[in-house]
Amino acid sequence: MDKDVSIVKVDKRHYRVIAREHWGLTPEQMKGMHVHHRVWQSAGGSNDPSNLFVCSSWFHLNVWHRGDEHLQVLKSCGGKKGGGWNKGMPHSLSWREKISSSLRGNTHRRGKTISESQKNKISEANKGKPKPQSQKDKMSLANKGRKHWINEKGETRFQEKPPGPEWQNGRVWRSGKSL
Repeated sequence: MDKDVSIVKVDKRHYRVIAREHWGLTPEQMKGMHVHHRVWQSAGGSNDPSNLFVCSSWFHLNVWHRGDEHLQVLKSCGGKKGGGWNKGMPHSLSWREKISSSLRGNTHRRGKTISESQKNKISEANKGKPKPQSQKDKMSLANKGRKHWINEKGETRFQEKPPGPEWQNGRVWRSGKSL
């Protein structure tokens, strides 16, 4: 056999089994526990017992993966938000706000402004197209209980309650007449 050849034995067992055996825990003791990789697998970490840490779900989320730091690590290693390790666990409030703000707006136009001419082209292309019944039902449900409100300046709002005491029930039609 050649002296330059080395054989590396790779443990193909699941990382939870490796951690359980390394820490001397029973399957019952592992129920509800999380196994944290000190160096994430996505960042090149292994399932070596020295890289695994058994902890509660609260400790895992709030100590190992605290909001901002966790997002920065995910961005640096190319991971996805909310993947794998915390599946089914609630995110912290600051984390949820960051996710929410990143998902606001029209998905394919997020962060882009549309010119008036482009808006007119889209409007013209959609005129005369029938809406599916499911879309009509969603729109009807979303607008249930809302009314048109108008003030002396001719401004209009479409909401449940009047925006102020000077607002009256009614609307301005495109022709300019009001009800």
